[in-house]
Amino acid sequence: MKKALPAFVLALSSVTALAQIQFSATDLPQQIGAYSRAYVSTGNVAVASLPGAKGGPQRWDFSYAQGVGDHVRRLDLVAPTDGGHGADFPEAAYAERTTREASGSQSWEYYRIIPTQGRTYYGFYDPVSNAADPVTVFDAPTIDLPETIALNQSWQRTVDFTDLIDIGFIQVTVLVKFTSEAVVDAYGTVVLPAIGEVPALRVNEVNTYETFDLTLGLPLDTQIFRNYYWLVKDVGKAVHIISKPETTVPPENFQTASTVLRVFESSAVKPPPLRLSVKNLRAALKGKELFLTWDKESPATGYEVEFVDRLAPQATWSPLPKPTDNFLFDPLIVGPGSRFYRVFFTQ
Repeated sequence: MKKALPAFVLALSSVTALAQIQFSATDLPQQIGAYSRAYVSTGNVAVASLPGAKGGPQRWDFSYAQGVGDHVRRLDLVAPTDGGHGADFPEAAYAERTTREASGSQSWEYYRIIPTQGRTYYGFYDPVSNAADPVTVFDAPTIDLPETIALNQSWQRTVDFTDLIDIGFIQVTVLVKFTSEAVVDAYGTVVLPAIGEVPALRVNEVNTYETFDLTLGLPLDTQIFRNYYWLVKDVGKAVHIISKPETTVPPENFQTASTVLRVFESSAVKPPPLRLSVKNLRAALKGKELFLTWDKESPATGYEVEFVDRLAPQATWSPLPKPTDNFLFDPLIVGPGSRFYRVFFTQ
């Protein structure tokens, strides 16, 4: 029997069939101390191919590197009293504190997850967007995410609140009537930077803001946004794309976004071990075994050896017992044929 010289293949990919995904409001982060960090692109962001198709299973790749103009947003789950504004939201169980890492500026949103109902949203404190009147308490709490979420599910919500805006020569009080229509239109795998592939549901949402001037009675424009966001267990909105504001409903295939957010770090999701190729893989016959060896990698936490008897684009590689050092003996198999090997190390 003759074994072929070992072949070393650098890349490894696999495709896993996904069942349709279920998501619950209780899958959202709600433990005080949980956090995530995300890259955020703003302005005129090209997104022509990012949302992808409906249905599933889909695969959305948002793993590209941080852009030159991207800033980092940190989201921390904190007690409602954090920041000193919890008294305006007495029913909230926790707050999401957003920190823009470059400037250190912060804002808070106030929530409670109610079993059988979903996540209740009470309002926000945002001195970044509105320093003159940063506290917004909704006229009535709104369920922004229902208790259970699945493909083809839809929901609507409305909420009213007052705000103070600067129109140049005077500050006016306005009434904002917010309406939202959402549908889960796709499922599959989302690829996040530094985290990798995770199951996700995609929500397609249209949000309308009707604004009425209560001070001078001036006519104000209605603004409509289309949002796509990807829900991931224990992370929440792992990716969020927001269209530019329009006076009519933005198309589903809008080309330019005002914001693209991509989570790259989360207290709930550990990134997969980094899997790298070893160097100088060698083989030699030792009696009835093939002796494989390679250069020792000092940062390695372990080695993985895989083989295949026939090279092909969709070949399925099989693992050999994990070696404890930078070598492995593989017993020879009687009969004609070839065998190809590849070796990785993790760190």
